Amino acid sequence: MHLLGVDFDIVLIEGFSKGAAPKIEVHRKELGEDLLLSPKELIAIVSDEPLEADVPQFSWEDIEAIASFIEDRLIAKWPAENVTLFVDGSPISLNRFTKQVITNVAIGMASALRGVEKIRSLQIFIRRSKLQ
Repeated sequence: MHLLGVDFDIVLIEGFSKGAAPKIEVHRKELGEDLLLSPKELIAIVSDEPLEADVPQFSWEDIEAIASFIEDRLIAKWPAENVTLFVDGSPISLNRFTKQVITNVAIGMASALRGVEKIRSLQIFIRRSKLQ
């Protein structure tokens, strides 16, 4: 099941400190605490004070630089085509060749249909009847 849809490049989640997703910690000097995560777990820090960490650091006011960093570091590195296969609701890992075959066949077939112009995204849902 797709919870958010296909028209999102990135989703920012506050408070998600566990898991393998890239993390940017927001730090406040006034709280007087250390970082919640180790610098090895972070891709950047946003803080109102300089910290001793070997990751890019941004001030609270530098919104444009933070946005550029996120775009350059995360969004720009994603492949232009993203193929995901779900079988019975579970994602299936695909290698590059399989992704390319699925993309080329599906877009080629859809492009040949009347009324289809530029394809930005393509979703195919197949539900087999219980009789088969």
